[in-house]
Amino acid sequence: MNRDGALCYLLKNNQVLLALIHYGPGDEKWNGISGYIEIGEDPKQGIIREIQEEIGVTVNEEDLKEAGIIKVNPELKLHVFRTNKWQGEPEPKEESLLKLNWFNFDNLPFDQMHEGDKNWLPKVLTGENI
Repeated sequence: MNRDGALCYLLKNNQVLLALIHYGPGDEKWNGISGYIEIGEDPKQGIIREIQEEIGVTVNEEDLKEAGIIKVNPELKLHVFRTNKWQGEPEPKEESLLKLNWFNFDNLPFDQMHEGDKNWLPKVLTGENI
């Protein structure tokens, strides 16, 4: 079944907020805030909902900048966003989010992230589209 997902990076002062996510036994990775888009939602609505559910902050639609789409596998494509405006203080709200941390753009934990992230994430963080 084909599904669309959305992924967002919160940015401030040349830093990005990443969540340490528990995907399964022995599988923990740093990632942006993400989730599946529900039926009837557009990608911006989906990521706004996911951000609220997962870290408890509010992002306005006009403050989301779409960076592009990544085809993760034949069944999943991710709409990638970035923002530097939100209301509230981010904190983990779901069990799978073990912790949140701000990382400098030039010191990202690529060895603890999804393999392909190093190929496109630096572009997203500096305002480029992918």
